Amino acid sequence: MPTTEVKVKIGADGSIEFEGPIDLYNSSLNALVDQAIRLRGGAPILTADVSPSMDDVTQSEALDIKSVCEKLKASTGTELAMATIVKLIVIDGQQSVTRKDIRAEMSEAHGHVSQGHMSNLGTSLTRIAERGMIIKEKDGVFALSHEQQSEYRRKLGI
Repeated sequence: MPTTEVKVKIGADGSIEFEGPIDLYNSSLNALVDQAIRLRGGAPILTADVSPSMDDVTQSEALDIKSVCEKLKASTGTELAMATIVKLIVIDGQQSVTRKDIRAEMSEAHGHVSQGHMSNLGTSLTRIAERGMIIKEKDGVFALSHEQQSEYRRKLGI
């Protein structure tokens, strides 16, 4: 029976080092590592530093903010803010995003975003953080858990 060597190291600051096949991480270990961080009292913010396959690059490059809004059926200010965070983290590969990043990207969602959505961005971000949909790392800085990132990749078909 073939074996695979896997190393997972969780730092005191919540940082994670993973060595092993990414398929194994994505299929099994991400939930385990999220749980370990929660038990230590930290917020699960996990990302994998891997080179995507060419198929993944092609699919994700085709997703701009308008496409993400359409795929996620985002129409309210809260949904648009969430779709923007998903685009910046899942598609663009950022580990966390600032309110300024979100505002700039949202403004590109022509046909989806209104001035009202932009004016109420702070309220929308507070609402989705309180609902546990995003992780508020510090004032004005937000992230998604690895579990959430995987779920949105599935929803976006990437």
